[in-house]
Amino acid sequence: MKVHLQVDGSPARARASAAAIAGLGADGIFSFEGQHDVFFPLLLAAEETELELMTNVAIAGPRSPLHLAHASYDLQTVSAGRF
Repeated sequence: MKVHLQVDGSPARARASAAAIAGLGADGIFSFEGQHDVFFPLLLAAEETELELMTNVAIAGPRSPLHLAHASYDLQTVSAGRF
């Protein structure tokens, strides 16, 4: 069984939150659509940890398909396949 925990979505706290979750031994983290961008905390975490990365919810309606494709591809590339 894999364990994924929610990362703090704040850009100011995402790295520290991801590092703390990695220290707990979790397999990955997830972000959600809230008051911060759903992808940005995962980008910060990708540089800080080796955790698996995923979104819990990414609402497609307000975003263009091209934006979703670019954000997902870039995150997959930066994380070396962990998204």
